[in-house]
Amino acid sequence: MISRILFALSLCVLGVACSTPEGPPLTISKVVVLEALPGTKMSVGYLTLDNNSDQPISIDRVTSPQFASVEMHETVIEDDVARMASLTSLVIEPRTSVLFETGGKHLMMSGPLNQVAAGLPVTIEIHYDANGLLIVATAVSSRKNFPDSSR
Repeated sequence: MISRILFALSLCVLGVACSTPEGPPLTISKVVVLEALPGTKMSVGYLTLDNNSDQPISIDRVTSPQFASVEMHETVIEDDVARMASLTSLVIEPRTSVLFETGGKHLMMSGPLNQVAAGLPVTIEIHYDANGLLIVATAVSSRKNFPDSSR
C-alpha cells in the first residue's frame, strides 16, 4: 500500500516537473546602448524583455558595471509635453513582452565609470523577483546608425 502511494506521488511530482516550461523565465533581445550625446555623460538603452513563464516577473532594478547608475524611465505626455518618469520597478505579465524603445520605456545610464564609446563593450544586468539576475553583454552603438539619433 505504501509503495503504491509513493509511486502515485512520484508520478505527480514527475508530472509537475515535466510541465515546467523549458528555458529561462526571463529573456532579453534587441539590446541597443547608444553612446552619449556630445557634451553629456548620459547614455540610453533600448531592449525587449520577454516573460516566458506563467507567473508575473517583477524587475527590481537594472545595473551595469560601466555606469554608476542605471534607471528605468518612461516617456509620458502631460499637457502635450513629453516628460520622463522614473520607474522604480516594472511587472511583466506572464507570457508577454515589454519593449524599451524611443518614446516609451527606456534605460537612462549615467555616470560612466570608464570610456563608453561606439564599439566598446557594455553589460546590462536585469535584477528580477528579488534574486533573479539576467546579464547581457553588447557593444555601444553609434547614434549615426540609430534611426532616431536625437535620443
